[in-house]
Amino acid sequence: MKKEEAIDEAIDWAANKNLLEGFIKEQRAEIRMNLLTEFDQEQYDRIRRREGYEEGVSDGISQGALQNAIKNAIAFLKEGDTPEKVARCTELPLEKVLELQEQIPEKA
Repeated sequence: MKKEEAIDEAIDWAANKNLLEGFIKEQRAEIRMNLLTEFDQEQYDRIRRREGYEEGVSDGISQGALQNAIKNAIAFLKEGDTPEKVARCTELPLEKVLELQEQIPEKA
């Protein structure tokens, strides 16, 4: 059974049992939409890392460790590593690595 069908069946069952005194019948569309909306853990983690960086701390590391990660990221980028690889290896948000890459002057 598909997820949508299972949700519809659960809503119908609860409505037929008169659970919540008609609330489900009145709010069926909103309840269905809420149940179909999934939590995106990866997006949540990216946002939290960005917030941590903006506060001067990234994923619980000290300011010194953060500065070291930035220094290493710049060195890796200068060596030609991809921003994705640099972000993985330094644990900096990809957005920050891309910002750093833009600041590196291109070789002539």
